[in-house]
Amino acid sequence: MYVTIISTTSIAFLACSEEIEDAPKTETNDTSNEESVTDQVEEVDSTVQCNQEVDLGLPSGTIWAGWNVGASAPEELGNYYAWGETKIKEDYTLETYIHYSKDDSCYLSLDTCIIDTIIIDGAPDSCVFDTTYYAFNPMCDVALQEWEENWSIPTKADFEELITVCTWHWIKYKGANGYKIVGPNGNAIFLPAAGYRSGKSLLDSGDGGNYWTKSNHEITDYIAWGFGFSKQHYDISESCYRIAGHSIRPVKQIITTE
Repeated sequence: MYVTIISTTSIAFLACSEEIEDAPKTETNDTSNEESVTDQVEEVDSTVQCNQEVDLGLPSGTIWAGWNVGASAPEELGNYYAWGETKIKEDYTLETYIHYSKDDSCYLSLDTCIIDTIIIDGAPDSCVFDTTYYAFNPMCDVALQEWEENWSIPTKADFEELITVCTWHWIKYKGANGYKIVGPNGNAIFLPAAGYRSGKSLLDSGDGGNYWTKSNHEITDYIAWGFGFSKQHYDISESCYRIAGHSIRPVKQIITTE
């Protein structure tokens, strides 16, 4: 038996709630259940795929990576990135976030990407923010930039599919806490509880995980959609602050020709 945590201040979601004062309160979709979340502990699990490409048998055909960006094995934590940034750094704050205009006091849309203060694909539109949609520039996609070959940061829909069609098991895999996610075909990936970076600190490593999607928030410019979990809960979160350092687990679409 476990207790589902729905507060955005729970362990797994601290990175999505404490960065900015007076943040809006949001509800989470509690899709976990006792059948899909277990307390089993496994040091070695042959169903966890140790390949870079893992086919979980998902209806969409999406292929998930076997490890995080910056890692080389499922149990390794990998790197942490602020939303839309492609470089790791020592300090994850508003002052170091390259997609924030200090002159205009606003967050920039990622249809324009800024790499090392160099503007790519035109100039940013200052504080113009499209609340319905804006593109995520491929130059801002660290999965594509680091791995190439059609890898990308997952969308909100990619994580929603994992939640809906896979079974989830909290385990210890080769010394790392996290979730084993078993697809319809029996193959599995492991998401380590890598925690998150805020300021110069690494927080909640071993207790919770925070992973970025590339889906922007539809209303508010300083947050983006993310995915967070603890032992008691896993869900999509809409209140993840873009300045926080989260993990990246890439996906890719296999294009077949008939």
